[in-house]
Amino acid sequence: MHALALLTGLAALQSWIAPASAETVLGLAVFSRHGDRTTRRFPGYGLTSLGHNQNYQVGAHYRSTYLSNSSPLKILGISEDVYVPSQIFASAPDQKILIETSTAFLQGLYPPINREEVLNNGSTITSPLGGYQYVFLRSEEEESPDTIWIKGDDGCPAYTSSADQYFQTEDFQATAAETQEFYSRMLSYLTFEGSDWTMTNMSYRMAYDIYDAIHVASIHNATSPARNVTSADLSRLHALASKLEYSLNANASSPIRSIGGQALAGAMLRQLNQTIVSRGRTKLSFFGGSYDTMLAFFSHVAQLDRPNFTYLPDYASTISFELLVPGNATEFPRTVDDIGVRFRFWNGSSLDSEQLMQVYPLFGSSDEVTPWTTFVDKIQERAVTSLKQWCGTCGSQKSFCLQYNQDQLEVALSQFGGNGEGLSKGAIGGISAVCGAVVSALACAAAFLLLKKKNNPSNARLAVASSPSSSTKELNSFQP
Repeated sequence: MHALALLTGLAALQSWIAPASAETVLGLAVFSRHGDRTTRRFPGYGLTSLGHNQNYQVGAHYRSTYLSNSSPLKILGISEDVYVPSQIFASAPDQKILIETSTAFLQGLYPPINREEVLNNGSTITSPLGGYQYVFLRSEEEESPDTIWIKGDDGCPAYTSSADQYFQTEDFQATAAETQEFYSRMLSYLTFEGSDWTMTNMSYRMAYDIYDAIHVASIHNATSPARNVTSADLSRLHALASKLEYSLNANASSPIRSIGGQALAGAMLRQLNQTIVSRGRTKLSFFGGSYDTMLAFFSHVAQLDRPNFTYLPDYASTISFELLVPGNATEFPRTVDDIGVRFRFWNGSSLDSEQLMQVYPLFGSSDEVTPWTTFVDKIQERAVTSLKQWCGTCGSQKSFCLQYNQDQLEVALSQFGGNGEGLSKGAIGGISAVCGAVVSALACAAAFLLLKKKNNPSNARLAVASSPSSSTKELNSFQP
């Protein structure tokens, strides 16, 4: 970091380490894990009624914390009761369980309000479901470029290759050998009607699936032997599943394993930055995702090495970033000088839990609030912030990565008897953007030859205050 940037960061930090005073939340970015669900061992799994209630309860608590007029953490200018589309951004992969998760959270965030309209004929109309509010949720299809921000490990060959290497390590081999007898014994809990588990499945390599199957059955299957699993055995299953999943999604010598967390960090940075560049028009951003993305974020990006960050997060867990300034602000600040970021982790959905929305310092620091410019610098060092970066890092063959892979592009074009010569860069970029909606390199090449459109909007430059000089500019001068 340059000397001027360091001084700027220290000056901003001073406003946060003074004696405790009022503060104003300017915006919020949230990532949530799904709630309780049926086992993923069988197709069509989804949230249970318990899971829906968990995610709803979490959303309701975020509502009371950040939307209520009586809360000291109410986001500046956010609508308390009536959903305002311009203020809320919500996105989730087009997967049943994550769509359900996000919908339940948003239902808690903006519950029904009874609305009545009197028509000219004198009749009264009440809106459906007691005034249900339809919060817009962006559903990202598998071939959409925007899926990388929520599930950055999917369709990433470099991640898969690195994760597979763990199964060849001494640590894996030793753990597998030490736990073989334990896992063999666990088969007795999985011998219920309809079960397809056999002794060949029972090993540390299947640690998460075994834990998941027994855990779910112990909650929901009244006839399963799993209802009799001891707390000690269940705790050990959880610990071993956590060890395996952390190893697959976090490795200091192989950062690619945390690609999901790196991409999420880029998305969080983008959304918080959008709050700044829009002067608070975007107030709350929400992403629905999975536990592995959380583990990847904890390890490589946030540098949270406490034991609870190496374990599987509980159902409906959330991480959140508050964008805030000291004092009782009544309007959005003109500069980023005093803006800070505070990180919270809520492990689970229990309102009585000691983990309820706890604050944790980021990047190995002891400071609970990180100055915005420092936050930007630290995140950019660790995050994926562009589609091009993700495609190159992953070596992905996703159709939307075609525009960044010249070799793949030339092969596809050659199958149509063309070489791409004579196409402008604008046409190339625009036609490549169409590839995000097609399913093969051949179709993408055809689109490349036949269409001319603008470049992919998902690859727009991230507008951030990353240089020392930019921190003193007026916020409305930052443009994406």
